[in-house]
Amino acid sequence: MSSSNLNLSNQRILVIDDLVDSRSIMKRMLTELGAERIDTAVDGDQAIMMINDTDYDLVLSDYNLGRGKDGQQVLEEARYTKRLRARSIFIMVTGENASDMVMGALEYEPDSYITKPITLKSLSQRLGRIMQGRRIMASMHQLMDAGKTQEAIAEAERLIASQPRMMALVSRGLGPLYIHQEEYNNAIRVYSMVLNQHFHSWARLGQAICMHKLGDSLSALALLKETLRRQPRHVQCYDWMARIYLSLGDQVYAQKLLVKAVEISPRAVLRQRELGQLALQNQEWQVAASAFEQAVRLGRHSCYKSIDAYLNYADAALPLIESDKVTYKRLGDKVQRVLTDLQQDFSQSIALKYAGVLAQARICHAMGLLERGLLRLNAAEHLFREMEVPDADDALSLTSTMIQCGEHVRAEDLLRTVKGMTLSAAQQARVEQQANTLNEAAIRQHSDQVNAEGVSLYEQGEYIRAMKAFDEAADYSEAGVSVLLNAIQVRVSLIHYGPCSQDQRRQLLFQCRPLFQRIGVVGNTDERFERFQRLKNNFTRLLQEPAS
Repeated sequence: MSSSNLNLSNQRILVIDDLVDSRSIMKRMLTELGAERIDTAVDGDQAIMMINDTDYDLVLSDYNLGRGKDGQQVLEEARYTKRLRARSIFIMVTGENASDMVMGALEYEPDSYITKPITLKSLSQRLGRIMQGRRIMASMHQLMDAGKTQEAIAEAERLIASQPRMMALVSRGLGPLYIHQEEYNNAIRVYSMVLNQHFHSWARLGQAICMHKLGDSLSALALLKETLRRQPRHVQCYDWMARIYLSLGDQVYAQKLLVKAVEISPRAVLRQRELGQLALQNQEWQVAASAFEQAVRLGRHSCYKSIDAYLNYADAALPLIESDKVTYKRLGDKVQRVLTDLQQDFSQSIALKYAGVLAQARICHAMGLLERGLLRLNAAEHLFREMEVPDADDALSLTSTMIQCGEHVRAEDLLRTVKGMTLSAAQQARVEQQANTLNEAAIRQHSDQVNAEGVSLYEQGEYIRAMKAFDEAADYSEAGVSVLLNAIQVRVSLIHYGPCSQDQRRQLLFQCRPLFQRIGVVGNTDERFERFQRLKNNFTRLLQEPAS
C-alpha cells in the first residue's frame, strides 16, 4: 500500500521509546509515510501523561522502556483508564522474542505486534492493513466511543450483512458488545458465524464464556478444552476454565489451571493475584507466596498496583516461617523488605502504613526476632491511635497480632474497646474467637506458673506439695505433655523415697494411669521421648513389684 493511501497527515501519533536513535528512526519513517503530527515520549510515565492529555489516533510503543513502566504497562493503563478510544490504534514494537514478554503484551490486545528491525515497507504494509479495517469500522467505533452500545451493535450487524468478508474483524468487536449487554445468545450466534467460516480461538473462547454465563458450564469446559487442543498457549482459556471449576467448587483444580496460565504468561499482575488468592484459600502457602511476590514486583509500575498484594504476600509467608524459621529466613527477609517498600509507597495513608507495620510485627515474631517484632507492634499501635476513626477490623488485626506476640494484657484491654463498637456478625465472631484465645492463653500461662512452682518444690524434696502443684497444673485441659510427665514423676518419686504406705502406693499408681492415657503416644523424635519411656518402664516395674 502506498503512503498516499495511508492518509497519516490528519492522524495524531505518539512514538514511545527510551532510545533516541529508535525514536528518530520511527519518526522519520512515519514522516515519509505522510505523518505530520508526531509526538514522542522517552519513558512509560511520560507516555501515560501524554495519553491522558491527548486523544491519539496511533500509538507505537517499544516494549522495553528502561526504568519505570514498560510498553505492556502503558497499554494496560491506557485500557484501564479508557484513554485509548475504540478507533485508536496501539502497536507494540520490540526486539524481544521471549515468550513471557510476547504473551504478556498480546494479552492486552494491541492492534499489532512488530519485531525489530522495522523497515519502511513492513511498517507501511502493517499500518495499511490495520487502517483499512479501521476505516470500514469507523462509524461503529465512533458509536462505541460515545457510549452508544446498542447503536454500535446495530452498525456492526449492518457491516457484517453488507461486507461479509469483514465478518471476523467486525465480530471480534461485536461479540464483547453483546456480552457486555448480557445478550449471550446473540453473542453465540455471532461467534458461530465466524467459526463456520474459519476456526478462531478467540471466537471459541467467546462461545465458551457465553455458555458459562447461560448456566451450561460443562459445555463451556468442553469448548475451552477443544480450543486448548488446537491452541495450547491460549492463556485466557486457562483463566476461564479456572473460574468455571471454581464456580463448581473445585478449588484445587482451579489452582492447577491458574498455575499453568502463569507458566505460559507470568507477567500479568491480575493473574498472579488471582492465583495467590486461590492458593491462600487452599492453604498452599508456597504457591501463594510466590504468586504474591510476583504480583508485588510486576505491580510496582502498574495501574493494578495494590496494597493487598503486599499484605497477602506476608500472610502467605507467615505459616511457612512459623513452620521452619531457619529454612524460610530468606523469605522472611524478603517479606520485610517488601513491607518496608509498602510503607514508603503508601506513606500518605496512615491506615495503609499501619497495615504494613503490623504485618512486619507478625513476620518478625515468627522469625524469632522478638525485640524487633515488639518494636514494630508498638509502632503499629501508635499509628492505630493516630487514626481519626479506626474501624473494628483495624482494631481486631492489632489485637490478633498482640496475641501472637504474647502481649495478652494489651490485647485484652483493646478487645474491651472493640466490644463497645458497632460490629457486624463476622466482626463479633472474631471478637469471640480472640476472647477465647486469650482465655486459653491465660489458662496456659497460669498452668505454666503452677507447674514451675511444682518443679521448685520437687527439687527441694517437697514431694507432697509438689504433687499438689503438678495436679493443679494438670487439671487444665490445655496442660502439655511436660506437665503430665511431672505429675507422674512426683508419684514415682513418692513411691521410691516415701514415706508411702501400701494403700498410698496403690493409689499413686492408680492415679498414673489416666495421666499416661492423656499423654498418649510420644514419638521417638520428641525431645521428651526418653523421659516418657523411662517413666513408663518405672511405672510398669512398680506395678509388677510386690509392695514392701
